[in-house]
Amino acid sequence: MTIFEIVQIPANLLLPMDATTSGAEAASWTAMNQSVGYVMSAAGPIMLGWIQDVTGDFLFAVIGLIVINLVAMVVQFFAATVRTSQKMDTAA
Repeated sequence: MTIFEIVQIPANLLLPMDATTSGAEAASWTAMNQSVGYVMSAAGPIMLGWIQDVTGDFLFAVIGLIVINLVAMVVQFFAATVRTSQKMDTAA
């Protein structure tokens, strides 16, 4: 398990509960997260194999995985920050 997975998996699971105001909204976020995750899990090996076939090396595939994880972490951070600030504004 990489450091990206250690950080991203708990954040991904907790974000819908922290960033939503109702159970139904959290359930829809969770469903979206899981469906995107399953599609990426199914397409990932195919894309990595294709990149390896085209380039002859796994270097670009690994770099792509690192970039995708970094982008996902940044998106999760900003999604949680925006929603938390909106909750604080409505509470005040």
